[in-house]
Amino acid sequence: MSSDPLHPTVELETPDHVTVSFALAGLGRRALATALDILVQVGLTVIVALVAAGAILLWQGGLGDVGGGVLAVTIVALFLVWSLYFIYCELAMNGQTVGKRKLGIRVIKANGSSVDFLSSAIRNLLRWVDWFPMLYGVGTLVTLLSPRYQRLGDLAAGTYVVVQDRDEMPAHVLVDLATLPLPESLKDAVRASVTAVRQDEYEYVLRLLRRLPELSPARPDIAQRLCWQTANALAARMRVTLDRPSDYDFCYYFLHAVATVYAQRSVGA
Repeated sequence: MSSDPLHPTVELETPDHVTVSFALAGLGRRALATALDILVQVGLTVIVALVAAGAILLWQGGLGDVGGGVLAVTIVALFLVWSLYFIYCELAMNGQTVGKRKLGIRVIKANGSSVDFLSSAIRNLLRWVDWFPMLYGVGTLVTLLSPRYQRLGDLAAGTYVVVQDRDEMPAHVLVDLATLPLPESLKDAVRASVTAVRQDEYEYVLRLLRRLPELSPARPDIAQRLCWQTANALAARMRVTLDRPSDYDFCYYFLHAVATVYAQRSVGA
């Protein structure tokens, strides 16, 4: 972990044995994100209540004895809103919720990968404990005492909340496509199919491109394997054909092209 208390970071080792650094999200940003998510939950609760009230009015108007059914559905809907909202969002939105996305943070596992159902379920079911005695009292205290800004649920699930790595790319990653020694047909294919790339895949490519120049001299075998595997996996997802799938330089330039086009698309360039 970084020794700078104002900009704490954590270094995690990926399943491919590459160490990457993540900026940890502070308590203030996390609290604002949670507040926004609670507002979303309250809004969903109001919608459920209005729908239930409308159904009851229709029932009283002569649609039959459906009052018990309306009540049961309403209870289930409210349970889903308040118990499964965070789990659903984190799985569907790559470790983010509505609030986390607005604040530019997300949840990751201890190996840097996206959260899965088990880790998200553990960290969010313990959210009820974090509420005690009121207003996230336990959660706030544990987060402040944790050197890695982890609340109780994060400690149990082995997760971290980190700052989203959006468009902050050094010049050697964000390049002019015209300078890349790739066929124009491949560049066009990347532009046309980059929408198939997920945000977490894009962020992994960024970190890999930053890491490869340091890794190559010391461990060229690992660097080549990571470059090949990543490039070919992305090409398969994008349904793009690589002319030289086992050529390190070719795959390296392809990853540059993907990162550049993705970033340009994200900022509307």
